[in-house]
Amino acid sequence: MKKIYTSMDIGSDSIKILVAEIVDSKINVLAVSNVKSKGIKKGLIVDANDALLSVKESISNIEGKLGIKVNKVIASIPSYNAEYEIVSGYSTVTNEEKKVGSNDILRALQACVYNKVPENKELVTIIPIDFCLDEEKKVKDPKGLICNKIEVKAMMITTPKKNVYSIISLLQSIGIEVVDINISGVADYLEYKNKETDKSTCAIINIGAETTTVSLLNKGVIVNSEVLQIGGKNIDNDISYVFKISKSDSKKLK
Repeated sequence: MKKIYTSMDIGSDSIKILVAEIVDSKINVLAVSNVKSKGIKKGLIVDANDALLSVKESISNIEGKLGIKVNKVIASIPSYNAEYEIVSGYSTVTNEEKKVGSNDILRALQACVYNKVPENKELVTIIPIDFCLDEEKKVKDPKGLICNKIEVKAMMITTPKKNVYSIISLLQSIGIEVVDINISGVADYLEYKNKETDKSTCAIINIGAETTTVSLLNKGVIVNSEVLQIGGKNIDNDISYVFKISKSDSKKLK
């Protein structure tokens, strides 16, 4: 069965939208849009009216390419003040065969965060670190294995509600529902993950237009991130100043 997903990244320099379909576990990109953004500074909405016009333009652009209406999106939100906490939880395997299924894993992950998300925070995601079956056998993927009780240790990522709701409110005002959220550090890892990153400690540095996000990973699990108030525009200005060339030339040189 074919499923279509729309992802939106509201950045300081541009608003990027990607629409893809998933068929037989394969992702096919259908269309992309990249529109200059206004009313957004260092990843945060500073002028809702200007930001709204930019979002409308980006939506109109992607709908024109696809010929279909976009009414639901997965939104990328700023990593400002994101918090990372190791949590644990468990669930019992309820089916007669005692074979671990998706629902058993989901219940264990839900137990990890139950009553643990602060009032002023929004849950972004839960990343499993490892599972323990019947308090003895540790595994990375328990699906299909036999046990009575499944425990999980995971990384819980939360972010201030104001980071999330400012974007949700903006999109809802034009009839678009945010069905899920993500932060750049998690997305960056999923883009660049390989056997080496999953075995070691490393950092991913994402240089944006006005900010740079540094994400620290330990064996494939993001454990911290920091947003630096410097980005590609600062590099452009420095190159332009040092070599006494125009901003457009400094971008090319960069």
